[in-house]
Amino acid sequence: MKIILSIMILLSFLNANIEVKQNIRALYKGVNLSDKQKEYLIDNHDENIKILKESLEKEVKKLKVKYLDEKNVVSFELKTDGKIGKIRFLKRSDNNKLDKATKKAIKNITKKLIKTNEDMIHRFIILYRIGHKKKQNNNKSIKPMPSNREYNFEEITMPIYKGTTRFQYNRNEYVRTFTTNKDGFINLSMTPYNCANIRLLTNKNQRIQTGVMPWSFNIEAPQGKYKLLIKVKKTCDVSLQYL
Repeated sequence: MKIILSIMILLSFLNANIEVKQNIRALYKGVNLSDKQKEYLIDNHDENIKILKESLEKEVKKLKVKYLDEKNVVSFELKTDGKIGKIRFLKRSDNNKLDKATKKAIKNITKKLIKTNEDMIHRFIILYRIGHKKKQNNNKSIKPMPSNREYNFEEITMPIYKGTTRFQYNRNEYVRTFTTNKDGFINLSMTPYNCANIRLLTNKNQRIQTGVMPWSFNIEAPQGKYKLLIKVKKTCDVSLQYL
């Protein structure tokens, strides 16, 4: 069972950015994850990342530094009772105070992460960039598609399965992939009405459907791999059906 999970949440405060990433294939290489543990990582990644980055923000603010360009790669064990143990750095930064702040932030989320039915390892990549200005797009609507009908974006992807998936507004944009087993129709709808704009793309980022009504579509498509670019306006339940 191959699972690729790459999630990135960008948090800005003042002139500081904290970027948190998790990639199962890279970070968990050599770790024997059970199917239930893999499902847990996929089902709860957004909420767990949100909890961690809020704790990181509080601790880094206390450092009152003007400049940072550092990286931590951390590993810790989450117990079934919500307690955290065996915190270790797979990669330390060059700033001892920052490493201590990272460790404290992890300790502070004890009993706050989504509970698991079995003890398991969690690993995260944390990038600290303080003193750098990043270009931000203040236009909250999806940009028009390029004239060549291709859409280029930074891919932060993971699978989406048939049925209903909830997307929280704490992340503004999602990219999800799925593979159809045969030629047929791809059907998508959402609740509540108009809670997101969604584009259906091929695996090569060619647009199939932007949606005159971007909250639902039913389109005939051949067997293959597809992507959904989801721009969330508010917490949204997306229902996807395909063969």
